[in-house]
Amino acid sequence: MRQEELMLAWIMVAIFAVLLIVAIVLFIIDFSCDANYIKSEINRTAGREKRYWQRELRAFYLSLIPGISLERAKKIAHRKHIKR
Repeated sequence: MRQEELMLAWIMVAIFAVLLIVAIVLFIIDFSCDANYIKSEINRTAGREKRYWQRELRAFYLSLIPGISLERAKKIAHRKHIKR
């Protein structure tokens, strides 16, 4: 009986680990596709529009920080820097 419970626990841990790895891989694929789209827009444009896409990419990277939504990251990234 004890060995069966131990085997069942290991099977559940293995299933959880596989699901976690799949979720992480899917997140990375989705993130890289979105980042590549923004990078292609940066390469395609010039001037003010290029700066806009650069801020969008910066905000996109900032949104990876836990607790920062994409909208909040855009506010941070689009804020004008203080001139020195």
